[in-house]
Amino acid sequence: MTKHEHPRHKIAIMVISNPNSGKSSVIRALTGVGNVISRRGPLSSVPPVYRLYDRLGNIINALVIHTSPQERNVPPNQFLSKAPYKHIRTLPHDTLILGLEELRPWPATQYIDILIRLSYDVRVVLLSQNPASSILSYLQQNNIPYLHLPYDPNTRRGPPPLIDPFHAACVIRRSQNPPIWPP
Repeated sequence: MTKHEHPRHKIAIMVISNPNSGKSSVIRALTGVGNVISRRGPLSSVPPVYRLYDRLGNIINALVIHTSPQERNVPPNQFLSKAPYKHIRTLPHDTLILGLEELRPWPATQYIDILIRLSYDVRVVLLSQNPASSILSYLQQNNIPYLHLPYDPNTRRGPPPLIDPFHAACVIRRSQNPPIWPP
């Protein structure tokens, strides 16, 4: 693959954690992209696609959406019909980076199933001290590569993030077993 070719399949990197635990901070540190979609309404109705680099220095076109559909009260059955998530189907990109809530109000697994049906190669980052056994079982049963980055909420006081986002980004980009960051 040359520096300007794109992967033949789409990759979805899901950053999953509890509410207010630093998903957006990790996504910002990982991509350099700020949140252009606010919770109260769109700052931009169409999320931009960014040119980033994979682990080998190849250009990837990444659709980056920090805010989880659960935070915006978008149930799985409306996931691909509501902004900004409806643009997952329409904007040309080869990598999707999306934050998801682990369990509430709808489990992250329901959104992952939708992306798998769209033929994404799903990869997961779990930001949690103790991920729910249901999500771990789901990932293992479906052979979805995942990286568990634990935090200890007892050692962190104050507002999120509960994990150092720059350290998390470094671990994600360097992960090879399993590989999370493209290629």
